[in-house]
Parts: sequence; C-alpha cells; structure tokens
Amino acid sequence: EVLNIRAIVTERQQQSDGVEHEMSGLKAVVDTLNSLYKQLGEKQDKITQSMILHKGLVSPLRNLPTEILSLIFIHCLPEDSHPSLTQSTAPVLLTRICRQWREVALDMPRLWCRLHLKLKNRGLDQQDNLYHLCLKRSQGRPLSLVIDCYADQMRMLRKFLQPYGSHILSLSIPSFRRACEVLKKLPALQELAL
Repeated sequence: EVLNIRAIVTERQQQSDGVEHEMSGLKAVVDTLNSLYKQLGEKQDKITQSMILHKGLVSPLRNLPTEILSLIFIHCLPEDSHPSLTQSTAPVLLTRICRQWREVALDMPRLWCRLHLKLKNRGLDQQDNLYHLCLKRSQGRPLSLVIDCYADQMRMLRKFLQPYGSHILSLSIPSFRRACEVLKKLPALQELAL
C-alpha cells in the first residue's frame, strides 16, 4: 500500500509539474499579449493626436479673415482693466496659439496700447526688454499704462518711459506718490492716477 501511495504522489507531482509548465507558457503568452496591447494603445494615442492636429489644420478658425480675427482678439482683452503681460492672458496668449494668430496679434497696435506693467519684486532691467517690445508693438498709438513699482525705481522708470513720453495719455501708478520725476518727460499726458 505504501508503494501505491508513493506512485500516486509521484504521479501527482508529475501532473503538478506539467500544469506549472503550462501555466509558465501561458504567463509568457499573457506577458507578450500585454506588451502588444500596450504598444497598440500607444500607437492609437499617436494616431488620435495626429488626427486632432490634422482636424485643426482644416478648422474653420484657420479660414477666418484677418479682420474678423482682429475683432475677436479685441474682445479677448479685459474691458475694465489693463491686461498684464502674462503668457496665460491676452494679448500675449494670442501670440502663442499658432503662427497665423501670432502674426495677426503682433500686427494689431490696439492690443498693445493698454497695459499693466508689474515692476514690484522684479527689477526693471529684468522686464525691460519684454516691456519695450510690447510698447513698440503699439506703433506710436496713444498709451494707457498702469505701473506697479516702488519709490526707489523712479529713476529707472523715468528712463524707461522716456521713449514713449509723447504717446502716454493715461498713467496710473497706484502705489506711488512721488511721481513728479516721471511726469516731467510726459508732454502728452492727459490723465494721471496715483
């Protein structure tokens, strides 16, 4: 009887080894299928991205006349405040959508005539190039500016505003009381808020 039990144990061990071998083979197949599934998912994502990109190329927005696009851009500006020059708001945001929008926005002086320049906690030198570039985009049109700065930035501010002095019609320096130094070089100024 012990021999029979040993034979049964040996037979069961062989059966177990066979099942384990089959499971190992199936695991390899499952791993291969999972890898293939992942590759197909990535391929599908790329196809979807390409499709979205190509749909955008035939979008009706791409066919809007410049005049209509310009009107839309004007309505993107805040009505009750001066826009800050951040990448997430108009007018700067409009230059980041596509080449056509960038060209239209850069060629619209009206987008660049009302600006909020934030100089606090940043040196004027750091923002100098960006602000000059944006003010030049106004192409000599009348400017309305809100400038946040500190009293110790007055001399730099006067030097910065000097090239635009004859174009600044409205200037607001909310946190500033000693603005006389800047005002001397702004002959076209019609409105000042301190």
